[in-house]
Amino acid sequence: MDKEDLSDQVFDPKDFKKPIEISYFDLPELLTMSKLGHEFWEAMSETDDLNLFDKQVVKIMINYKWKTVLPQIIKFQMIPYMIFLLFFSIYSNFVYNVDYDRQCEIYADVRCHPVVKGLF
Repeated sequence: MDKEDLSDQVFDPKDFKKPIEISYFDLPELLTMSKLGHEFWEAMSETDDLNLFDKQVVKIMINYKWKTVLPQIIKFQMIPYMIFLLFFSIYSNFVYNVDYDRQCEIYADVRCHPVVKGLF
């Protein structure tokens, strides 16, 4: 069996010719953090025209930038905040309570009375 005959039997040749639409835009200065790119993204963040965000080009640019910005957000904002929450939770639940209870025993503070303690 010939290779052409086999491909004609398996694949319908008329299905291969489909129209293709290629959109190409070259905006290297806007996608980098050059001065022009920074001014562009600043203007985009301050615009009141929300119809601008319905444009396909703007959607593509935002999705491209999001992929590059997301790891930085996680690395420089989310992880330090999670570390802060961890240390704050440890301090507030273990260190502060022990120190507060010790102060109540030493000074017999009014704030340590069960009724007053229940208010706070």
